[in-house]
Amino acid sequence: MRVHSAVRLALIVLAGPLIASCEGLLPPPELEAGFARFTGTINDGSGAAMSGADVRLPYGNNQYWGGTTDSKGKFSFDARVSDYAGVSPVAMIVHKDGYRSKTFYQAGVTDGSTYIADATGSGGLAALAFNEFVPQGGEWVWHVGDDDFGGSNNSQLQMKAVGTSTSLKILDWTASQRALYKSATIEIYARGVQTSACPGNRFGLYTTTVGGFVETAPGDSPSSGGYGVYTFTLSTAAFTSDAALYFGVKAGTCPSSTGYDDFEFTQIFVTFNQ
Repeated sequence: MRVHSAVRLALIVLAGPLIASCEGLLPPPELEAGFARFTGTINDGSGAAMSGADVRLPYGNNQYWGGTTDSKGKFSFDARVSDYAGVSPVAMIVHKDGYRSKTFYQAGVTDGSTYIADATGSGGLAALAFNEFVPQGGEWVWHVGDDDFGGSNNSQLQMKAVGTSTSLKILDWTASQRALYKSATIEIYARGVQTSACPGNRFGLYTTTVGGFVETAPGDSPSSGGYGVYTFTLSTAAFTSDAALYFGVKAGTCPSSTGYDDFEFTQIFVTFNQ
């Protein structure tokens, strides 16, 4: 998914440890015109350096600039500013399997600027408990809708729409899971949600079995265009058969414009309750 950025990122990631091993004696690579730099340190919940965490700044059609943290938890990469023209805020994702993801937000990306994003101390990535899950792809930035939108609260989206709905697998819903868990609490960050104008918007849990869905209608996200956090609990009692269990999102139709709502979401976190 890195596409044209892969070669450039490989050079930057390799340079990071070399500079660190020289205790800062070598200057960082000079920024090219039209690029901005992102750098920082990522720790886990205990305060230890986290190596091998992916740091990604997505854009457009499932592309991204990014890198991977080294043995000291440090990362550095450059991103082309034009890929984020008109986007505000810009979301940068930190993710490692087995841990809760973290998202940093910048008002925008400016040519020649350096942005520092640290997840240290109590802000480090927390390990997932046995009943906690990040759905597959739940750390990514997703845009649902028909790419026909405007207005200050959703005209600065970061990604191209994947369609009017999408679903992300959480786990295989088996007899043992059904016996253990009675509901799921879902946390999700979203922007551009206008359910008041597009009443068919839905967040929910879904399975591939007939009638296997439980949904809720989200309220409007902040009118500023920023991300708002949604937290809701849904019963799992309707899921009575073995099937994959998904978190799903649907964009509703908007009667005033005859189109679909367009909104983005990220940082999905699911906790199952006994």
